[in-house]
Amino acid sequence: MVAREEGLVGGENENEPIGKVVRAMLETVRGRSQEKRR
Repeated sequence: MVAREEGLVGGENENEPIGKVVRAMLETVRGRSQEKRR
């Protein structure tokens, strides 16, 4: 996922929305990991 994210974040307009989705997914994953830590 991380490698693909770096590839998507290349400044291409077509990939901008995809990058946003990936970031949202990463944020949700981070939130879940934090919940597990708690």
